[in-house]
Amino acid sequence: RTENSSMDLVSLFETGLGSTITYVAPQTWLALYMMEHRRLGRNSPWSFYLSALPTEFPSVPVFYSQAELNWLQGSRYIHRVSRHLDNLRKQYETVAKYVPGFGDNYTVDEFLWARCAIATRTFGWDMPGTVEGYNDFMVPLGDMFNHRSPKMLEWVFNGSTKTFDYWVRENVSAGSELLISYGTKSNAEYLLHYGFAVSGLPQRNYSVCTTKVAVDLEGVPNEEGLRKWLIKAALSPVKDHEPVEFELTTRWDRNAERMIAHARLLVIPTTEDLTQQISRGTCNKYGVPPQCGKPLSVANEVAALRHCFRLVQTSLAAYPTTLEQDEALLPTLDGLPVSLVLLRRDEKFVLRWWERFFGVALAAAEETRPGKIAKNCQEALGEAKCTQEMNPYMRETLYELLGGQEQTVEGNAQPLGFSAACSLVPLALMIGWHCSKKRRSSRVGPPSSTSSRPESNGQKASSARKRRGR
Repeated sequence: RTENSSMDLVSLFETGLGSTITYVAPQTWLALYMMEHRRLGRNSPWSFYLSALPTEFPSVPVFYSQAELNWLQGSRYIHRVSRHLDNLRKQYETVAKYVPGFGDNYTVDEFLWARCAIATRTFGWDMPGTVEGYNDFMVPLGDMFNHRSPKMLEWVFNGSTKTFDYWVRENVSAGSELLISYGTKSNAEYLLHYGFAVSGLPQRNYSVCTTKVAVDLEGVPNEEGLRKWLIKAALSPVKDHEPVEFELTTRWDRNAERMIAHARLLVIPTTEDLTQQISRGTCNKYGVPPQCGKPLSVANEVAALRHCFRLVQTSLAAYPTTLEQDEALLPTLDGLPVSLVLLRRDEKFVLRWWERFFGVALAAAEETRPGKIAKNCQEALGEAKCTQEMNPYMRETLYELLGGQEQTVEGNAQPLGFSAACSLVPLALMIGWHCSKKRRSSRVGPPSSTSSRPESNGQKASSARKRRGR
């Protein structure tokens, strides 16, 4: 409660907001409840639980010192942490704006403590009795388990007893630690929310290593004109254009597709050319971000691939150490530095993969030699990452752009990845017929976690424990 008020913080905030359209994160409401009950001390029915929670979260990035951030020199992750901290502070300011006296009675640090206590241990899924869209909840004692993937324990809400039950999924020796899974996440997510990273992710059989690449305007042919165009095209008022970030993994996915599509638009030579492409519908001014969804020409695709290739190489060059140096350094470390070096190692692992990817694609496009795409891709990325399903960009989009055809067993030339439902293809093309094509599914998804290797047991966030996997 604030001074001279008998209403609780949540009610005061709800009343203050009224009909105002303002974004409030679901966890902010829970944070206000926790902050107030923490102040009540023994007068709160939750006093024993709240007193058992960590008093600080030094391994969670929003509390890092400059010395700790220096371990991430060259990484875009520092920008991500800064933006996350800014968003949390804006949430505090939103509450202070609508609750008189809140800023005088509760500090930003108290709010950050509550949000970190929630982020490191909250469960987040629909449970009977919770409001749709507000499904973050705390489970006293039940949130004390550490992380392992695949999970050792299964949890379920028991409708009969109204309890949160845990079931062991395997034989466990007496005295062994019981572990749950926080979900299949990247080290970037583990570190941001829980304060730890896990080893061995690059060797897992699905892509969980990630990094973010900012697609800037450096080196594009119409940099200043394009900058003005992008500022004007922004859906909300901006003073300057901010490079768009794309999160990449070690596989072709929607983010990689959007990155190349955005690069196609950026490398269009003039504003007049760009305007023409938009009027033709080949590029989308209002895309998020503005983009050209399909190749415009071989020349434009080469320029877009060069831009992406340069961005990846620039990102790698920003680190003061190499991936090999990080691998050699890890066995000598302990504590938080282990997690920080694991994170930057994973980022370099992903960037190296995309350096090879764009290198193969660019070489094929520059030489206009589609017949070598499959072989060169397999040599650089491995056969599994170069199938039509896993790599539709190289095996279909780029291959067809370059006019590629491969010989079938019978010697008939057909576009790779398609089976034509009509015969006499040259004749059909001459008289304007259209062959119906059946494309193999390009849906990509991780396999079941039951087939994955376990990560290190008992990962902890120093004093920050965990947030549940969904």
